[in-house]
Amino acid sequence: MPKLRLKWALPLGLVLMLLAGCFSPALTPFLWHLRHGDVIELGGKRITVPKDWYPEDVEYYDVRFSKPPLTVFSGGKRRVFAYLSALPGRTVSTQEANQRFETTWRAVFAAAGDETPSKIAIEEGNGVCMEHSRRQNPDQVVISCSLFSAAWGAGFSGDVREASKFLSIIRGIRSAER
Repeated sequence: MPKLRLKWALPLGLVLMLLAGCFSPALTPFLWHLRHGDVIELGGKRITVPKDWYPEDVEYYDVRFSKPPLTVFSGGKRRVFAYLSALPGRTVSTQEANQRFETTWRAVFAAAGDETPSKIAIEEGNGVCMEHSRRQNPDQVVISCSLFSAAWGAGFSGDVREASKFLSIIRGIRSAER
C-alpha cells in the first residue's frame, strides 16, 4: 500500500505545481490581500483596493495599482495600469480646479483630432474625472482625474470592464483620520 501512495505522489505533486504556476499571476493580489487586508493609507487618505488588484510601489504620496492576468496563458489580457498621487502644495478652489482640468482635457483631445472625452460623475466636491476611448479600440479606456481641489491626481488605462473598479477606488477615498 505505501508503494502505491508514493507512486502517485510525484505525478500528483508535479500536476499541482504546474497548475499553481499557470495561475501564479492571479495569486499575487490574493496573497497581497491576505497579508495586508483591503485598505492602504496614502497621504492622509484611506483607499480600498479591489480584490483582484494590488498596489505596487506604495510611497507616502503615490501608488500604482496592477491587475495581473488570470493565468500565464492570458497574454496580459485585461491588465490595467492605474495610479493615485497626492500633489502637496496645491491651493485652488475646487470649482476652478475642476473647470481647468476639464477644459484642458477637452482641448488636448480636440487638438489631436480624437473623439471628445466624456465627464464622469464622482462625489460632489471631490473633483472631476474624464474618460476617453478610441473608435479603433473600444475595449480600452483612459480615465484621468483631478481630485480634492487639484491636490490629487489619478489615472487609469486598460480594459473598459475594469474601469468601474478604478472609479470605485476614487469614489471610496476617505480621510485616514479616525
